[in-house]
Amino acid sequence: MSRLLLALTVAVFACKPAKPVRPPEPETKLSPFVNLADELETPAKPLWPTLPTELTGELEKAAGTPADAGARLAGARLRLAGWALELWASRPEAIGAKLRAAYEGVFLAEPLAYAAQGSAEGREAAGLLHQLYDALDTSGYREWVKSAPNVGLDRRLLEILAESAAVQRTHLAAQILTAAEPAAAVDGVLRSLAERARTANDAAKARTLFLQLVERRGANATLDDWIDLSAAHGRVDDLTNATAALAQARTKPVPDRLGQAKLREATKDLATLERYLALKTNPAIEAKIEQLDLLRKLGRTVEAQTLLTQLKQLAGNDARVRVRSAAIGFDGLAQAGNMLEAAGYVADELRDANLVNKDGDYWSMLIGAQGAHAMGEALPELFRDRVAGGKKMVEILKAMRVLAQELESTRPGRAAALELVLDRVTPIVEKSTGQDVGVAAALRDNLDGAVALRAKYPDSIDLDRLVLTFATFAPNRQKALEAVLQRPGTKPEDDIELYLARARTAVTLAIVIATPPAIAAARTAIDDIAPSWSPQVEATREALYGDADALQASITKDAALWTAAAKHYEAARTMHKEVRARVTNNLGWIALQRGEAEKADALFRESGEEEGSDRRWLAFLNALATPQRANERLAGLRSLILSNAGDGKAPSTLLVWLAATSPDPKEAGDAAAKVFEDRADPFSAIKPVQGALGFETEGAFQVGLGLSSRKFYELNTQAYASLWLMPPLPLDDAQLAAKAKVVAPSKPGPAKPPKQGAAKPKK
Repeated sequence: MSRLLLALTVAVFACKPAKPVRPPEPETKLSPFVNLADELETPAKPLWPTLPTELTGELEKAAGTPADAGARLAGARLRLAGWALELWASRPEAIGAKLRAAYEGVFLAEPLAYAAQGSAEGREAAGLLHQLYDALDTSGYREWVKSAPNVGLDRRLLEILAESAAVQRTHLAAQILTAAEPAAAVDGVLRSLAERARTANDAAKARTLFLQLVERRGANATLDDWIDLSAAHGRVDDLTNATAALAQARTKPVPDRLGQAKLREATKDLATLERYLALKTNPAIEAKIEQLDLLRKLGRTVEAQTLLTQLKQLAGNDARVRVRSAAIGFDGLAQAGNMLEAAGYVADELRDANLVNKDGDYWSMLIGAQGAHAMGEALPELFRDRVAGGKKMVEILKAMRVLAQELESTRPGRAAALELVLDRVTPIVEKSTGQDVGVAAALRDNLDGAVALRAKYPDSIDLDRLVLTFATFAPNRQKALEAVLQRPGTKPEDDIELYLARARTAVTLAIVIATPPAIAAARTAIDDIAPSWSPQVEATREALYGDADALQASITKDAALWTAAAKHYEAARTMHKEVRARVTNNLGWIALQRGEAEKADALFRESGEEEGSDRRWLAFLNALATPQRANERLAGLRSLILSNAGDGKAPSTLLVWLAATSPDPKEAGDAAAKVFEDRADPFSAIKPVQGALGFETEGAFQVGLGLSSRKFYELNTQAYASLWLMPPLPLDDAQLAAKAKVVAPSKPGPAKPPKQGAAKPKK
């Protein structure tokens, strides 16, 4: 019985349904960036609901309201993918269009990015928005908004972006890092955070983030990734890993001139770091001073300031230390815009009679302080009161001449350049009359002296700059071009601005000489400009290549060269606004040569509306000179002359055109006479001109001395002319003289004897 009961019990247990077994919960995979995301997390605050409703209607209408997430994301991607704002390169209307697209993209992307239930579309939308706000969360954009021109968008919208960008960026970054996808967005967040840590001098964090970025990308890590990682290693004095990262960078394709510049500078920085580390444990004052210079060169300002504090305690009366203290103090004051105060501060710092070890840097900085004093105080007074201002200026110049003699033993080339300038300028300033004639003569007649000194001191950049300045005005243009083409002793990559100035001078001389060999020579000078970080330098280089092609096309009548010139000009005007007015004018002239009259007219008007050039009248002249504007020409010329004669003198080119166009003999004669009056001006006599071939020029001229925190003083000299294309002048000199003769006063004849019995004149 018991056996039967046991069997039944077993049977019951055997027949009871088994308890269902739950499958294991899927393991939640934590993001490797969760801690970083926690640091950044801020509450979600969608931007669109906060916008004033009166500003959003038009934007919503332009963006549309797609029915599904895919279409909405596509619209956002169209507006935000690769979004960037190049304030230094874009026209106001282009900036406005870019910001309008940004707002439309926000409208489309936010509902996806801020949805309660995350989705692939939402994560991609978050990445697009992060890229937008990262580009806007900059001091550059915030400063621009304060004085932004009219870009066709309500100013409140510009201000809202500036105010909200930081909060939006950090929230979206946390969201992307928490999800650890999409990959491109994660990479973008890591790079942004690494760059911001670097800017904030958080070297350890920057290195960690750049390392994470490179490890994530693996074989897809770019040249920039490896260069940035090398710099980050170097910033914490890890020379071994910095060297290894730079070696990896060299295995990557170099995409453009900017990449070449970055690789070159990274190589220089690595050599600087190696030298710094070799000196780091050397206790000698000289070694510590060099360390300070190397830290400043590497941009490690906080460490440089700490080391300077130590040096001031160790050797407070050492002039070499005092100079560097003055230089760092000068930087701070100058960045705040207080140049005169900065110069006074430097002079006070170096005036201490107890200073010892006065070297070339010391005398250089004293010269710079005197130069800043002359430019800031004496020069304005010279314009107000020629006698009193001249006396003060002469005193300063003579004091600088004494300091230049102190410089001779350690910086003979710099001293020679400075003495050449001072010995020519001081006698001119001492004269109360004829100063313009004296300055023009000094510019015209001193090329040989500068060339001779350059041969004696071939490594002096100051003398190279003087040669370039005097070459622009030398009467023998071919000889001047030969002097310019001699390569400086400084390498192109060590002073890009010098080689840019050299190319500008060569092109100036080619405009005047106007022969194929001269143009070819100028082109070689352009070729010598090393790759630069600066969009302004690169834009100028492209424009100079366009000038060389345009000059050649004009002289040889080779129409194919206009296409080459246009390609360079188009590239230049997208890089930087400094060149845009003139290259846009020149593009209009090229369009005119191709028979594209409407396009030419539009380009001329665009050029004339650009800012930053006093030659914009020429673009309007070009528009008036086209056949379709023949009926407007005379009235237009009169208007241009009236609006461009602020100093009492209208541009000679406009006067020649008025003389050729006006049916009124007196008006035409007066215009022609003014052309000859203008040519009598001593500076007009040395201006590079070639109007008969259709070449107008916009001159840039500077001779001055100023303070510099790195070179201690700078001899700022430059003189060049930029090319503006136009129709050849419609009258030659003989035709102008004939016009002017109509209004020339008749010469008085011999006095006739008084008639007998006539009344005598009263005394």
